[in-house]
This record gives sequence, C-alpha cells and structure tokens, in this order.
Amino acid sequence: CIQGIRNTVAEYLDSFKKYDWLWKDDKDAAYEEFFKTNPSLESYEAKLAHFQSIEKGIGKVSSIHIIGALSLNTKHLKTHLREDCHKWTLKYSKNLHSRAKQELESITEYMRMTMGKLSRKVEDLDSLGFMMQVLKEVREKECSIDMDIDPIMDMYRMLEFHLPSGFMEKEEIDKKTVLRSNWRKLIQQALVRTDELSNTQIGFKKGLVKDIVTFKADVQNFYTD
Repeated sequence: CIQGIRNTVAEYLDSFKKYDWLWKDDKDAAYEEFFKTNPSLESYEAKLAHFQSIEKGIGKVSSIHIIGALSLNTKHLKTHLREDCHKWTLKYSKNLHSRAKQELESITEYMRMTMGKLSRKVEDLDSLGFMMQVLKEVREKECSIDMDIDPIMDMYRMLEFHLPSGFMEKEEIDKKTVLRSNWRKLIQQALVRTDELSNTQIGFKKGLVKDIVTFKADVQNFYTD
C-alpha cells in the first residue's frame, strides 16, 4: 500500500516535468535562436500566446492534491513556475518593445523634420525647388505610410495585451497616441503649401519672363552701342 502511494506520488510529480524547460533552458540563448529566424509579428504573437497558455495551464493545477492520506501542497511550486513563465514572456516582450520603440522614434522624427521643411519660406528658385522636392517626397510617403504605422501599432497592441500596464513611459505613450493625427497634420500642411506654391510659381514665372525681356533688351543695346 505504501509502495503504491509512493508510485502515485512519483507519477504526480512527474506530471510537472513538462515545465522543466521554464527554469532549465537558457532564455538568452533561446531568444537568440528565435531572433536568427528574422521573426515576423505573427511569430512573436505565437510565442507570447504560447507562454500565456503555459501560465494559464499552471494556474489551473490544483493547489492541493490528495493521494490517500497525503495532502500535497503545490501552491509554492505553482508560484515559482508561473514566475519563470512570466520571465520568458518578459524576455521576448522586452526585445519586441525595443523594436517597436525604435520604429516609433524613427517615424516620429521623420514627421518632425518634414514638418519643419514644410514651414520654410520660398523666396527664390532654389527654395522653390527644395519645397517641390519635399512635397514630392511626402506624396510618395503617403502611399506607404500605413505599412510603416500599422506594424508599430500592432506591436504595441500585442505588448499591451501580454504585459502589465506601466511598461511604457508617458512620453512614449504620447508619441504613439498622436502618431496618426500628426501624419494627418503633416498632409494638411503639405496641401496648404502646394496651394501656395501654385501662386508662387506663377509669380516666379512672370518675374523670370520679365527678366528675360530685360536681358534681351540689354543685349540689343549692347550690340547697338
């Protein structure tokens, strides 16, 4: 009878071996192997969902398991396993967060710089050419802006789902919140400058024609003299 109970206890304890990797495997090495595959957002989501599933499975294990006259308390074991599982989630999330933040910073800086360029005065042909080039770049960027913004927002939605609140600083939250509205403001400014340039180009054209007429007259007077 005692041997039977021992065997049953051993079998029950063996059921936790499937979680050995949580504390035995090297998290850094595992992530490096994962990163070498050039993971997509879907791959990150699959990994984070897997860790979440494992953590939920651990949570469903009864904290008290009765075997004959024995009462096995697994509360502390479950706590440690869930903590280890959360560390795996943090490992993958931390690197995904770094990627999301870097891309957010990059596109935010692009918008800031471009808005500054759109605010420049057009006073001569050189500045006119510069402004036309900026407007051309904005038009080209508009065709692909969703492919730049959507992945960033998807990464943050993923992180917000799997991580507790507070993993972002206020400045980062603000940048993410106004990302799309800032792009709309930039487009609106580009449209305003486009309308302004239409009139400016007419003025430059008239001035250029006048200068050419004057130049021809000067040349004619030169030959006459």
